[in-house]
Amino acid sequence: MQSMFEEQFVAPTLEDAIATAGRVDIRAFDEESRYFSFGPVSLQGAGPMAALVLLVSPIWQPSERQEPAKFRITNPNPIPCDVKFEIKPTTAPTGKEVPVLPFELSNQELHIPPHEYRYVKVRFTPQGLQRYAAIFEATVPEGKDPKTNHLKFEMRGDGTVPSISMTGPTLFGDDGGQYDFGKLRMGKSQMVEFTLANQGVIPATARCDLTPNPHFNVSCARSIPLEPKASKKFQVSFCPAETGSHQTTLKLHTLHNSFEDMKVTFVGHGYVEDVCWELPPSDSPAEGAAQDDSDVLRLGETCP
Repeated sequence: MQSMFEEQFVAPTLEDAIATAGRVDIRAFDEESRYFSFGPVSLQGAGPMAALVLLVSPIWQPSERQEPAKFRITNPNPIPCDVKFEIKPTTAPTGKEVPVLPFELSNQELHIPPHEYRYVKVRFTPQGLQRYAAIFEATVPEGKDPKTNHLKFEMRGDGTVPSISMTGPTLFGDDGGQYDFGKLRMGKSQMVEFTLANQGVIPATARCDLTPNPHFNVSCARSIPLEPKASKKFQVSFCPAETGSHQTTLKLHTLHNSFEDMKVTFVGHGYVEDVCWELPPSDSPAEGAAQDDSDVLRLGETCP
């Protein structure tokens, strides 16, 4: 089976393959249970789940189509052969309707010359947040050896969506969230820190859109890709350059997941402290001295 799955992992179990790769979003063949796993794949196309998303968010776009899995089919014999391929349900349908499987073959049939090989591709395009399974079957109609004229194994895959969460100071507000820096004197600066984390099993990308405001500085890139279990910190600073109330809005959304849209409003108030002088009463001037020195502050004796 190693030669057939030359671009994928082949291991005694799927768990062994995941341990070797260090991640779960891999394609692998489980030798003990004899099934090929596409792993978790982001939702594709316009299935029931996509239709539900479109009702909620008309601007939703499915993620890019995944590359198909390539299976190498070899003819070790000195004569050419024709191989037919078919994808079947794991269980026979009980009703009149044949279930639509999210697995697509590139070829229904291949002609393979002697001692050569060809590739057949299978594309997995999940339509919902669930596990899918089907049977891959290859048959040599003219083959006489039952050990080599038929190949069958199960294929599995999970539909999922990318997900990114944000943690940091407590946010208050009715419209997504609000952080209040409070009152801050002009020229001073205050900073808070947030963390974006991908707790899912597939890579995810956060998009950040900021309303420009000279009184706020947000150290957040416009696009932040995160691998599974990875995180990225960013800071928001408030440094008022003018008195009065100021605010800016940061919009965060996860690509290909319209259910994860967040808007955070940062507000703050800049002020200047009032300054006043409290002058001690001056001593009475001596007789004959000038009387018009009301704008002179007498400090008395000082050290040189």
